[in-house]
Amino acid sequence: MRDEIVLGPRLVTRVRHDLCRMAEFLFLAVVLVLAAVPAWSAEPYRTEPAELRAGEALPRALADKLDPEGLRLVTESNGLKMEICELFWAKAVTGQEHQPGPKAHYGDFATGALVGVIRYLPGASEDFREDNHDQKLKPGYYVMRYASLLEEENEDVVLLSPANAEGEAGQTLALDELKHRSRLASGTRQPAILNLAPAELGKEESPLLRMDDQGTCIVQVKLQVKPGTGPAREVGFAMLVVTPGKEEGGS
Repeated sequence: MRDEIVLGPRLVTRVRHDLCRMAEFLFLAVVLVLAAVPAWSAEPYRTEPAELRAGEALPRALADKLDPEGLRLVTESNGLKMEICELFWAKAVTGQEHQPGPKAHYGDFATGALVGVIRYLPGASEDFREDNHDQKLKPGYYVMRYASLLEEENEDVVLLSPANAEGEAGQTLALDELKHRSRLASGTRQPAILNLAPAELGKEESPLLRMDDQGTCIVQVKLQVKPGTGPAREVGFAMLVVTPGKEEGGS
């Protein structure tokens, strides 16, 4: 005859209450742990070589201004490779004639100068195809031109414009025309922009990926900047390619 443990009604109720409280505590602990880990930090980025190909989407006159050896930015999503974009840099960026001031990160660059072309790939999630104002951009080629916008929190930017809107390839554009073409990329009154960051000095590797635990991915390269007169000089150039979207209600 086996022994049996009989629990009174009050003891059963108390046990159930304690188990429920324990389950609630464990659930809350899991939520807090997940909240403390940035969702974007799980996305590693890397680069691969990319080869420039001119075609209807990329006019030959524009392609001739670019280094044909570019880079492809890729990541892993749920264990699957995702190709985000391709970047091709100008063979030479039009520079300023005067020397930049001590506080200017990109004072070497002339406003409206061609920096390169970014191609957003169709297989990438739209979260990876957005500018620094969280505007979703369609897959395709976009011309990147430098500008200094005082109204921006980070005034050093590149403005994006559709490659098929490019007129005379490689020419330097006035700021008003640059903004007009950039609105064709965003489809809104807000131009499509990518922010620049100060280049890390002393870095010989190019391209160089810089990432933080918020999911920001910065691509740093070395560009040849050529003023109207005088020799070209090599300048470090760092651009925010992937920026996590702002949370609802965030600033």
